[in-house]
Amino acid sequence: LPGTPVIYYGDEIGMGDNFYLGDRNGVRTPMQWTSGRNAGFSEANPHKLYLPVITDPEYHYETVNVEAQHANPQSMLWWMRRLIALRKRHTAFGRGRIEFLQPDNPKVLAFLREYQEERILVVANLSRFSQYVELDLARLNGHVPVEIFGQNEFPAIGEKPYLLTLAPHTFFWFSLQPPSAGALGAAAPALPRLEVAGAWEAVLDEERRPKLNPILSGYIRTRRWFGGKGRKVAAVRIQDAVPLSLADFTAYLLQVRVDYTEGAADVYQVPLAFAGNAQSDSLLRQHPGAVIAMLRVVETAGAREGVLFDALADPTFCTALLQCFGRRRFLHGEKGSAAPFITRAFRQLQAGAEADPAPVLVRGEQSNSTVIYGNRFVLKFFRRLQEGVSPELEIGRYLTQRGFANSPPLAGAIEYHMDGGTYTLAMLQGYVANEGDAWKYTLDELDRYFERALALPEAKSDPALGSLHLLKLAQQAPTPLAQDLIGPYLESARVLGERSAGLHLTLAAETDNPDIRPEPLSTL
Repeated sequence: LPGTPVIYYGDEIGMGDNFYLGDRNGVRTPMQWTSGRNAGFSEANPHKLYLPVITDPEYHYETVNVEAQHANPQSMLWWMRRLIALRKRHTAFGRGRIEFLQPDNPKVLAFLREYQEERILVVANLSRFSQYVELDLARLNGHVPVEIFGQNEFPAIGEKPYLLTLAPHTFFWFSLQPPSAGALGAAAPALPRLEVAGAWEAVLDEERRPKLNPILSGYIRTRRWFGGKGRKVAAVRIQDAVPLSLADFTAYLLQVRVDYTEGAADVYQVPLAFAGNAQSDSLLRQHPGAVIAMLRVVETAGAREGVLFDALADPTFCTALLQCFGRRRFLHGEKGSAAPFITRAFRQLQAGAEADPAPVLVRGEQSNSTVIYGNRFVLKFFRRLQEGVSPELEIGRYLTQRGFANSPPLAGAIEYHMDGGTYTLAMLQGYVANEGDAWKYTLDELDRYFERALALPEAKSDPALGSLHLLKLAQQAPTPLAQDLIGPYLESARVLGERSAGLHLTLAAETDNPDIRPEPLSTL
């Protein structure tokens, strides 16, 4: 039973019992250490053993034994070792008080273990069929379940019953992490409030901006994409507001200038929109980090409450951004204008599409924001704006023109022009189906390498390597031991090397464009 400390003799390798022996002798057969004589338990004549070794075809000692499983990092023995290590790491399993939950599904066992500040949720499917369960965890509203084995975060617990689905005879161990200080419950009351008359856009009027600017300052400084956290902010002001309309929806691309007490100023891009009534409630629940301020709009017919928010949280705004490319819409602000352009790849990627694909905002971004449109487009929305063409846009346009097949094709971009300067606001590329990047894949493969290395006999090493220099080793074929330990990653590394070499050869082929043309190396 998951969560209990009892492991019976032989359970760590799934040894099986000889229930024909009767009484408790069924679990007292010799321990299966190896595939040798008497399962490595004894060198005596097999007939002299007090109880016989197990020879059942499913649990035969020649296949189910410690020696074989120790050499296989994916075996039950290694899984049990990791299970015990995890259990020791969490004191609540052994010393915490236990509270059994009472879900409607009797085939699912669920209980909480709590010790001091640590909370563990255990959910086990006792059935041989898939099951779902709804758990009443309202008192833990805001806590985030983190699956202990993989450290993957599950959706946060809310006031409604928490829904889980389980495969046959499977279980979850969750570490319940308390809500952070920026969670909805803590952030909502602290939101600043504004009031305007007429339309919500009046908040951007010149005379009202002195009230909006400090609110934007507080919002920007809490964002992950704000790069001036180590500098002291002197002033924040809206530099330009570029409207973007779609049907009855209007948003503004704000260029916000951040001045510091020392050093050059930065310009950040914040898409601003207004949501009222039910939509504001949905934003506060699902995207609390996107809400900038509460706004009360006083109209002739009465007043309505709503919120100012980062428009990227609204699919309507993301769809409007994509339509800017297809319709070649020029956007005019107070001091400058934004102009989209497309490449031949845009038409190729859009060919055969029935409608605009549904946008999905990627969470966990660092310096910029990303929107994925189905399996066709990826939009990179730049947050910190720098004068001049973005190097990423410049390289992407060149590689697309050259027909380099191993990079995402550039479909288009939106550039902002003001006072003779150019800024890249967004870049649209073709979507590349993937399961992650090479860095994450390498880290996962490194974990598997350590598991395989731990399964080797301690004295085993590779004398062929010796003390050769790394560059000399790179010229040699991998040794048999390296093939066993590194396995399929060697082929992945080879392909990655070929792709990188192809990229550099493509870049080096340019001779006419001075911005791309390779520069000769001098003595300096």
